[in-house]
Amino acid sequence: MPLFPLLLLALPAAPQLAAMRVEEAPALDGKLDDAAWSRAEAGTAFTQKLPDPGKAPGEKTTVRILYDAENIYVGVACTQTQSPVVSRLTRRDRWVEADSVSIAIDSRGDGKSAFEFSVNAAGVLYDTLHFNDTDQSTDWDEVWEAKSARTMGGWSAEIRIPLRTLRFATRPTQTFGLQVRRYVSERQELDEWAFIPRDAGGEVSHYGKLVGLEGLEAKAPLELRPFVVGALRRHDPIGSELARGFEPRLSAGLDLKWHPSQSLTLDAALLPDFGQVEADQVILNLTTFEQLYPEKRPFFLEGIETFATPFQLLYTRRIGRAPDAPALGPGEALVRRPEPSTLYGAAKLVGDLGHGVSVGELVAVTGSQSVEVEAADGTHSERPADATTTYKALRLKKDLGSNGHVGLLALATNRL
Repeated sequence: MPLFPLLLLALPAAPQLAAMRVEEAPALDGKLDDAAWSRAEAGTAFTQKLPDPGKAPGEKTTVRILYDAENIYVGVACTQTQSPVVSRLTRRDRWVEADSVSIAIDSRGDGKSAFEFSVNAAGVLYDTLHFNDTDQSTDWDEVWEAKSARTMGGWSAEIRIPLRTLRFATRPTQTFGLQVRRYVSERQELDEWAFIPRDAGGEVSHYGKLVGLEGLEAKAPLELRPFVVGALRRHDPIGSELARGFEPRLSAGLDLKWHPSQSLTLDAALLPDFGQVEADQVILNLTTFEQLYPEKRPFFLEGIETFATPFQLLYTRRIGRAPDAPALGPGEALVRRPEPSTLYGAAKLVGDLGHGVSVGELVAVTGSQSVEVEAADGTHSERPADATTTYKALRLKKDLGSNGHVGLLALATNRL
């Protein structure tokens, strides 16, 4: 008998867990004391992945799932009496050594993509996008909530996942892929609800099943988000910059999202503002190589898995970046440094076309920019810092079997 069928036989059967519909949402406080939690089916069949693969966990973990028309609610009770609970605070999306639980949902049911939501014992959130079965992106961000709380025998967590963050087709009954993991920091122990042996290939394709989801409807295919932003910026002379005083600003723009289908998404933005995006961490780079920062802007994160390649060929942080300051002559000084170039507009189409073909197309236009320079004699002049630029990217990918694909990525940058 060939080796491949033998490996399939060695894998454990995928577990199932039934979700229960509720009319009243549980209070999100990390405590599983709402009456609905006690009525929901409990999943307790966890297996160690580390440090002793295949053995029973050191302590009990119980997961329950509720849902309504707007959200999925996950409650995880972690018994922990043999070791102390390790809870450490850090910024969102930054992994820290602490006890944690994670929930991964394959809402498309394709065995290749999933959305993962994690929370540690201190309440720090961390989300991840899985694609191509084994690839993942921690740059992906969504709006969801979770709370954790200490209990008499350990700790517990409640997670609220809006259905709008998931991708699924409207059906009378839904079946999602599901994985639940618990990490015990003190013992360096990782427990899995759907056990995946360390020598088994694949990730999302081995998830268990979340059943019992009825009457879920995909949300409106069109979203419009107009906005107006006001700002007041203060300038202080620093180094070679001479600007001082206050500078008021007012801007307006529009974000659009359209779902021709639940597997195809068109995003468009007109004069977008990314002021709500989390600031980058300060990094001291003592090398001669460019520091690549993670993408955090929601527009560019949509469909990021479609443009992913083994080598990073598309770096979207260059779109709308602050250009380098122009070279200065003797006695010259900048009045103010260049700011991020204005993103006039951008559009992106990502998703599946059917028959195993996926597409990703991106077009963005940024404006020209000039800076004010003061000469040694006190006269001021304008000097170009960046040109009007068009960025284009086209990605095509065709699936080959269940775990392979072939693709094409074309990139272009035009400066006027």
